[in-house]
Amino acid sequence: MAFNRQQVLDHVTMADSWININDSLGSIKIRELITPLIESITEEGEVSYIIGQDERYRSSTLATVLDALADVNLLPRNAIYQMQDHLYSLRNKFVPHNPDIDDVVEPYKEDQHAWGRDEAPSVWTTSKAIIALMTTRFVDRDNIGTNKPIRNSLRSSVYWLATQAYPDGGWGYQKFTPSKACHSSVPMTSLAMKAIILAQNNKSLFNEEVRSSERFHSLSNALSKGAEYLLSQKTEDENSVYWSYNGQPGVAITMWVIEALDLLSQIPAYHHLRQQYLELLPKAINYVYTKLPDADTLGEYKQSELFFKATNQDGGLKYKPTLNQDKYFYTFKPYIVSSLLDRDEDPFHPKIVAMVRWLLSNRDTRWAISEYNSSAPCSISSAMAINVIVKWLTKISMKSFSSSVTALISDTNNTGCQYGLPCDNRSSSSDVIANIKPFLLPGVITLVLSFVSVLIFPENQSYLVALWIISALALALFINLPVSQKFLKYVHDKQKDLMWEIYVVIVMSVLTFLGTMLNTIVQKVVLLFG
Repeated sequence: MAFNRQQVLDHVTMADSWININDSLGSIKIRELITPLIESITEEGEVSYIIGQDERYRSSTLATVLDALADVNLLPRNAIYQMQDHLYSLRNKFVPHNPDIDDVVEPYKEDQHAWGRDEAPSVWTTSKAIIALMTTRFVDRDNIGTNKPIRNSLRSSVYWLATQAYPDGGWGYQKFTPSKACHSSVPMTSLAMKAIILAQNNKSLFNEEVRSSERFHSLSNALSKGAEYLLSQKTEDENSVYWSYNGQPGVAITMWVIEALDLLSQIPAYHHLRQQYLELLPKAINYVYTKLPDADTLGEYKQSELFFKATNQDGGLKYKPTLNQDKYFYTFKPYIVSSLLDRDEDPFHPKIVAMVRWLLSNRDTRWAISEYNSSAPCSISSAMAINVIVKWLTKISMKSFSSSVTALISDTNNTGCQYGLPCDNRSSSSDVIANIKPFLLPGVITLVLSFVSVLIFPENQSYLVALWIISALALALFINLPVSQKFLKYVHDKQKDLMWEIYVVIVMSVLTFLGTMLNTIVQKVVLLFG
């Protein structure tokens, strides 16, 4: 089965069906943002590190892109399956496109269960692969969950990852004590723990029989020591807490720790950590917000954060004791917005708005990471940026009936433009609600009077008055129900040229019928018991 690029792009078009916003660079269409990335994916589901280059097809790159795009439902099922299958195959075999650039690294016997034949077996690559396969539910597929060899191989990789921890409880890039660069670090510990937790929680991978084994309990021991290591590395004061790499505080690193502690403390055996996590969470979020740029400092923002460094002075790496050049790993800091939104942070927080503004204003560069290659778009950062944009748009769509959205997206005064966000002068479904709400109070008052008249003078048959006022109250309730608001938004988005009064009349017609039934029931009850 070949990777179907057109199917992916058609799938993404559905995400654009509810997006109708623009900014100074033009319309914002997810299909346009994602097309260069999708077109660079091979028929086998491989993803190159640099978009458009036929080289450096890495397991970690594929895993990151798969995880980021599937997280916001931008990949159809067949595409996910194809990318999962290829990612899994890279554990045992790698065929380079360009042998002059891409080496095949044969793992040592103790590393046979790791990912990394395409870049060197490591905690980093194996963690990323396991995380992507778990978050996209690889093991839950019908032909995978019942495949014993695949389950066994995946479990062996998880067990291998647990054995890579050092005595202090932390993980490094590789378990290689001669190299200072490979010693325990907060970033690698957070990622390894996240991978182990996601795998351990999967009951298709670790069934009841396996859970009683000694090897399974070794995972719990590794996680306990890992949590102790992370908690020992924090820097905390009254209002904030953060974690560092090589003495440099990091916002992305801090969020990685929070993710790992969150997942761990949800496991019954680690519930004793939940309260500590809940106390650290607001402090960590506060620290992240203090380090993110606002509208005034956005131009000075550095979008990358170092989380791994190896030099010959540090002792090289396990599979390359002598490096041709220093090795640096950077993460794409704007991606932490995705984690913030997953924790129900306000999408209209000024710092989140600033980050979205930065992503949108830099979309013509495809979010290249300057430390790697400022002129070449990176697959990883592109996928992460698209994830944040889509997740943010999804979050604000859920709040589209609030005044905040009206101000930022759809108002005629273009309030949103001052934040660098998309502006659209078309009246929104929020305007529909605003125009109807003045009728609600009179409707409720008249409804009460109508019921009183029916109760006191049932023979007067005050039918028409009660009918319309009951309909008015029903309309008020209808408008304020979330499901009804989504319906009005759907009608508004699909029928952009209709005046709001037209579909309000349609709704009134339906509710009139319901009001008639309700009024009849009221009268019959009064007559029955009167």
